Amino acid sequence: MTRSLLNPPLAAYCPEKAKRVCDWLESGKTLLALLRSDDTMPSRGTIYGWRDKVPEFGEAFALARERGYDHWIEDCIDIAEDGSADFTTRKARDGSEYEVVDHEALGRSKLRVETRMKLLAMLSPRFRPQQGIQLSSPEGGPVEFTDAAAAAKIASLLALAKARAEGKPDDGSDLA
Repeated sequence: MTRSLLNPPLAAYCPEKAKRVCDWLESGKTLLALLRSDDTMPSRGTIYGWRDKVPEFGEAFALARERGYDHWIEDCIDIAEDGSADFTTRKARDGSEYEVVDHEALGRSKLRVETRMKLLAMLSPRFRPQQGIQLSSPEGGPVEFTDAAAAAKIASLLALAKARAEGKPDDGSDLA
């Protein structure tokens, strides 16, 4: 039997290594960082294969990733609040020292925060900006809008448009 290069055989599932992967991800670190730091770990393809073929690991993997995203939020706060590299010291011609804004450090901090925030928005629905309009009834409950109600409203608007086109007087009270 020939195996595709895109679908190589998986290493045997190892619960201990799977737990290490989940612990690592839950701490907010990347899978790539784990694989770079520990050469006893299986390949990324094997880990993803386990995720796809071992249901309990797939669930644990997804939960660990989601929990790890909370660390990314904390990283964003830490990066934004850390002003230690915002200024750099320079020497004047007379030998005195003065501080100037380090725009490169500020730009790097901004990039680090924005990258995390954009990735969070792409990877987790919890961090996606809310879009759309939420309607509520005068009583505060949800707006009930059936097909029949929509058809009736469209018919009344068409009748109003026809009346206006024929030059009939309109006080505007029927627009609501």
